[in-house]
Amino acid sequence: MDKHSIDQLYETRQRCLENTEVAIHERPDVYDEIKQILVRVIQKHVDIDDYYPIAARLTELIEKMGKDTLFYSYFYDNIHPEKSGTAKYFRFICKDLLLQIHELNDWRIKRRSLAVIK
Repeated sequence: MDKHSIDQLYETRQRCLENTEVAIHERPDVYDEIKQILVRVIQKHVDIDDYYPIAARLTELIEKMGKDTLFYSYFYDNIHPEKSGTAKYFRFICKDLLLQIHELNDWRIKRRSLAVIK
């Protein structure tokens, strides 16, 4: 891969992170519900009958965050039960999305100058 391509990927990633941060500020309730669903899917047993409504709700929330966000670019199709999403890989995709959210939060923290006040 040449340097130009790597730089383009980096710039695309940066824009995606910035767009995601804006979406979080505009729709914090949607962001919180996404995280709650992900934690529930990862930490608790999800019955196969519950897969479709949970996956459908999660993709609805992802769509509300916007197509130019971290949530949409990979995860929308891979979670959506009528697209590429399957019950077999649902928990793994949710873990991956939660990991991306943690990476996003680390990126957000690094951009701020925070000081501990005693």
